[in-house]
Amino acid sequence: MPEGGISPARRRELARLIADAGLSPKEAAARLDIPEATAQRSVAAWHEAFEAHESAPVVASPPASRSGQRLGRSRRVLAGVALVLAFVPVGWVASAALFGKDSTGRSLLGSEPAAVTGQAFRAAAARAPREHDVTLIARVRGPSVKVYKRPAAHPRSSLLRARELDGKRLPLVFLVTQRKGRGWLHVQLPTRPNQSTAWIRTRTARLSSNAWRLRVELGRKRILVWRGARLISTHRIGVGKSVTPTPHGRYYLTDLVKPPNPNGLYGSYAFGLSAHSKVLSSFGAGDGQIGLHGTNNPKSLGTNVSHGCIRVADSVIESYARHLPLGTPIVIAS
Repeated sequence: MPEGGISPARRRELARLIADAGLSPKEAAARLDIPEATAQRSVAAWHEAFEAHESAPVVASPPASRSGQRLGRSRRVLAGVALVLAFVPVGWVASAALFGKDSTGRSLLGSEPAAVTGQAFRAAAARAPREHDVTLIARVRGPSVKVYKRPAAHPRSSLLRARELDGKRLPLVFLVTQRKGRGWLHVQLPTRPNQSTAWIRTRTARLSSNAWRLRVELGRKRILVWRGARLISTHRIGVGKSVTPTPHGRYYLTDLVKPPNPNGLYGSYAFGLSAHSKVLSSFGAGDGQIGLHGTNNPKSLGTNVSHGCIRVADSVIESYARHLPLGTPIVIAS
């Protein structure tokens, strides 16, 4: 009998819905019109397959036959999906699942970077990144915060207020670059000029650690996603035109909005960045802030097309929206 009482094709679709679409086993079972218990049994089987895969000794093997290669791919998809369910809340797209493949050898989610092909994903590395792979995020507790040029006994300050969009206050988030004792945080600001910094008092913000980071390579028109020391995925992007270039530098994700029209120019989600255009002082209703967003024109990916924003496929931005916390650093390089 097929694993979990369903055919291999239906099992692959179940894996895709859980890993790619981010559905829970119950939701995926309803989508496929199969009993929830059947989906749960498949999940349990994936867990067992992954545990067996992780505990198996590593030995040198002779070149595999075609049938052996197909079997290896099946094992990889089981291991990849099991990681989704074992180490990430159900319904999320796990970073580890990007290593899983279907029976044709294609990645379940996104594109698989050549740099990580064949690498084994270790749960411990995903759950406990090394200290230098983690950044610190400060989320302001109120609608405004005092920022200081330097930490001092009686410093001069200015007030930075959270922005509003359609009458709703956006969160005020900073990427922490340095701590001084228990009282002060040196932070990167979401304001002009690009990459400007200031100090805030520690008591004004809630702190959290973050292992995610992004890198944009403008020349190769791709975005890379890292979690800790592990390269998770790469995707094609659309970037700024020569007259409205995407600015270089180290920035961070400042806010996340869901456009009213998911089929519009900005796709289903849009992150704001702490970066601003160097040639546009305003754009639409904004101040020239650079965004990372989806698109209703997938053919524009891989081209210089925007006013400076970074475009990705809607399926990609939806995955980012589920996983990447505000404050995640993003380096934009040539």
